Amino acid sequence: MEDNFKLKTDEELIELISFNEEEAIIELLKRYEKSLFLFIRRFSFSNDESADILQNIFIKIWKGSGKFDNKRAGAKTFIWTIARNTIYDALRKKRLFIENEYDNDEMLENVTDSTNIFSSILKKEEEENVKKLIKELNANEQTIFSLYYGEDMTFKEIGEILGKSVNTVKSVHLRAIKKLRTMLHQN
Repeated sequence: MEDNFKLKTDEELIELISFNEEEAIIELLKRYEKSLFLFIRRFSFSNDESADILQNIFIKIWKGSGKFDNKRAGAKTFIWTIARNTIYDALRKKRLFIENEYDNDEMLENVTDSTNIFSSILKKEEEENVKKLIKELNANEQTIFSLYYGEDMTFKEIGEILGKSVNTVKSVHLRAIKKLRTMLHQN
């Protein structure tokens, strides 16, 4: 029976998930687990945090499967949109936790300064430096970079996931590249 599910398209699997077909969600998880996990990790979440976020993504896919309309968007767009929103929610919660943890702005500045000094001392290869700088981009820019370079998605697919036009995605991508160049020259 499980082999039956391997032959199904992502759209068919999501439809079966809406009918509580457990094998369908397992097959979808097998297909997307690794790429989604790596995508989540790019936002500086620990392995445990990333696993929790991944679990939340698939819970939201399961709960939202009845609302999926493949005439409006493909399964890949549906899945990655849920992933993006879940990651953004986790980033907001993490930021609020850090802000509450450090009530005093001076303490937060000291932590940031220490992190920057430590990063400056550690000379890494150029690739590691670029990865670090990408983490300094805003979440929208990071998402576009991760989907474009990490997941080999087109600007059109990314636009569908983000709910933005292709030109907007291209513009954000170009601005992010310019920011990265500036940051590289400053380092």
